[in-house]
Amino acid sequence: MVATFFPGRGTLIEETYLAGKAEGEAEGRTTLILRALEKRGIEVSGKVRDRVVSCTDLAQLTIWFDRSLTAESAADLFIRNPEDSELAALTLRILDKRGIGVPHPVRRRITSCTDLDQLTTWFDRALTAEAADDLFAEPTG
Repeated sequence: MVATFFPGRGTLIEETYLAGKAEGEAEGRTTLILRALEKRGIEVSGKVRDRVVSCTDLAQLTIWFDRSLTAESAADLFIRNPEDSELAALTLRILDKRGIGVPHPVRRRITSCTDLDQLTTWFDRALTAEAADDLFAEPTG
């Protein structure tokens, strides 16, 4: 909690005041994130908008704001760790080294994915795929 010199310090009134202040800060950061994406021409789906708007963690909103300044897609806000990006890059590298062309929509789908399990599946499939779209094929049999 932030230290204040609020009259009645440590009271329910102060706690309510500070909660309202934090809520206002969260709303402000949310607005900045969405505005940055909008001004950069990045489409924001309802799902992404809802996730950003529902977040009240100021530290997380700050991270998302920083990412909104360089993100290539709205999903880039939610990349949780470098492993996601590295695994996506390795998947694309495997396809490239195997001489498999990767159309832009496929590349974007791979690089914007933040689900480590999904990226791992695509990485494994890249080792034997005959075409980039094979990564997304449902298993048969």
